[in-house]
Amino acid sequence: MTLETVPEIGGSGTALIVTATRNHDTIPRLATLTISGERWVIKQAGRTEKTTVTPSAWTPDAGGDSRRIAVSAARPTAAWSASSGADWLTVTDSRGTGSGALTITAAANPGPRPRTALVHVAGESITVRQPARRQAVNVSTVVRGRTVTLRWQWPATTGMVPTEYVVKGAYGSDALPFASLRTGSDTPAVTFTVPEEVLPSDPLGTRLYLRIAAMVGDVEMIDSDPVLVILSPQWSSRGTSYYCDTCAPSPPRNLLGHAVQDGVVFSWEAPTDGSTISGTTLIVSRPSQETDGPPLTETFAVGPSGYVDVRGLAPGTYTIQVQNVNGSYGSRLSNQLVLTLPGGCPVPALPEAVQAYAVGRLVTLRWDAPAGGAAPLGYVVTVGGSLTLSSAVAGQEVITMAPPGTYTISVAATNACGTGEASRPVSLTVP
Repeated sequence: MTLETVPEIGGSGTALIVTATRNHDTIPRLATLTISGERWVIKQAGRTEKTTVTPSAWTPDAGGDSRRIAVSAARPTAAWSASSGADWLTVTDSRGTGSGALTITAAANPGPRPRTALVHVAGESITVRQPARRQAVNVSTVVRGRTVTLRWQWPATTGMVPTEYVVKGAYGSDALPFASLRTGSDTPAVTFTVPEEVLPSDPLGTRLYLRIAAMVGDVEMIDSDPVLVILSPQWSSRGTSYYCDTCAPSPPRNLLGHAVQDGVVFSWEAPTDGSTISGTTLIVSRPSQETDGPPLTETFAVGPSGYVDVRGLAPGTYTIQVQNVNGSYGSRLSNQLVLTLPGGCPVPALPEAVQAYAVGRLVTLRWDAPAGGAAPLGYVVTVGGSLTLSSAVAGQEVITMAPPGTYTISVAATNACGTGEASRPVSLTVP
């Protein structure tokens, strides 16, 4: 400690400056100073020893991971140790003297939820947050007899790339699997034939529940949600709907149309149940020119769903319906349209039930066709917010990757006459 007298600033007296040197010891120290008979006690704290760790937080991969952590000691002789109470974390090189390093190893997360634990090092803490393992999504099936085709998607934002997949089969949605099949490929699709011994004698078929589990190296991810398949020689499936192959098909749905000058434009949808469709017939009728004569009817072979533009029709009033066929079986007729030519050129009504959701950065947008009015030939999707764009699409679903942000999305239907009113905007946030 040193003493120095200096003139008092702004006065005529003298000031005393006391300067204490650095305390290199960890023990506090005292000194006394007597000034004009008055005793002063000066106390200086000891040097603080603190060990630091870098980084102080770590996010390991859900499939298991390791990280080297640097330890910086306050002095070369300072001892430290590291420990964690989490059974899924292993700490190696956990003791040392002076600066050094330790290694934390996180086991694969077997569950669907993230987890957090602490590693303690000489009074400091390292926070370890491990995300949950991911699962396959959007699993769909196609079944014909004993042959099953599965398709699915793997979320692109997981940071993990599957090396192959495992298909598991059970007799109940919550039952343990009775069989499994490794695909041997990283392709998110597989076709396989179920052994005949699991087929039922019941003509209604055996109900099986299938799950998909991704393999990342030797680590198995969690199972997807179960999907139902029904195995029977008489039935087959498309998506989640089943069809009797020896029964009459169901009729087409939601026939829409409008007149345009010398023709008609219309669309319809395929049914979601019933037997397999081998063909679809368009039936166009108009009254006979003769009194009490039978109507004049023309038929056209068309696809099970879509739209048709028929031109060259004479002026008059036409009745239009669509029928599905399966061999010698014919479905009931669709709803009836009555159109008068020549017609104007109306645009479609607004689409209905617009829905948007995100799985990670994978965005799915779906909507229903307008409930009435002119038949749409396509749709325009308009996106605003973090990204602004407008894109024409043919179907009623869009699946795409999107950058993080908040978006407003609307859909409008189009035809040869123009673009109709846009749907009410929906909001979507991509994390």
